[in-house]
Amino acid sequence: MVTMENIQQRLGVLACPICHKNEFSLRIKSENPDGENVYTAMCAGCRYTFPVSTEIMLYQLSNPDIVSWLKGFPCPKCGICEAEMDFRCTVTVRESRLFLRCKSCLFEFNEVMAAEAYE
Repeated sequence: MVTMENIQQRLGVLACPICHKNEFSLRIKSENPDGENVYTAMCAGCRYTFPVSTEIMLYQLSNPDIVSWLKGFPCPKCGICEAEMDFRCTVTVRESRLFLRCKSCLFEFNEVMAAEAYE
């Protein structure tokens, strides 16, 4: 299970879409007994906010293609294909980020996912 401190540290790779700083604070929006929580990340520079979620099982159930995509996704460090998702965030209405961890070498990385438009 990923900790709040780990999430905050890993968000440092993102640039705020408004002011381009990469320092964010987190606060818990909803806490679940199973440890899957929803947070709000806030930019220290301009106070822009976006949601961060560790609700991975629900996300994978509602997006079944993600499971097969993760099994075929190569790690940028060791090249082995099998990543697991630690958390995700919706930075803007057009961009989501999946924060992943290689099951083999435990390397942490993230991938941009284009947000889907629902009409």
